[in-house]
Amino acid sequence: MAESIGRLCEVASIKHVASFFGMSWWAVKAVDKQYLAEKLGPPDVSNVSAIAMDEFAIRKGHRYATVIVEPYIKRVLWVGRGRSRESIRPFFELLGPEGCQAIKAVAMDMNGAYEAEVRAWRPNAAIVYDLFHVVMKYGREVIDPVRRAEAKR
Repeated sequence: MAESIGRLCEVASIKHVASFFGMSWWAVKAVDKQYLAEKLGPPDVSNVSAIAMDEFAIRKGHRYATVIVEPYIKRVLWVGRGRSRESIRPFFELLGPEGCQAIKAVAMDMNGAYEAEVRAWRPNAAIVYDLFHVVMKYGREVIDPVRRAEAKR
């Protein structure tokens, strides 16, 4: 039955699969997670020379997760809960010292926690900031003070 649930979850939502089998959403989710773990196995993190990391909101609350991808072949390497240094540390532990040394560049938001953890594991990696955040910071630090000064005149 686990195989059937897992295969059906590939084409239908967990809610629909749960309804079809007369099971709870949580039970189907647990079976699907196990199915995916067996089917996919651990990610291949060998030969990774660049990574991109980004945070995303889980639903609409204040809970976040982080995704780390290999940007050249566009594959997800790792996903974890949170957006702190501690939350992304397991990825670097998964890479190990040799894997970390192979990383030449990291694309990320202007998240101080991400940068600090990257620097701890790979101090010489080039860090490339997301253009959206660069423009936002420029607006806050350069344009806003000029706008306020002009408004006071």
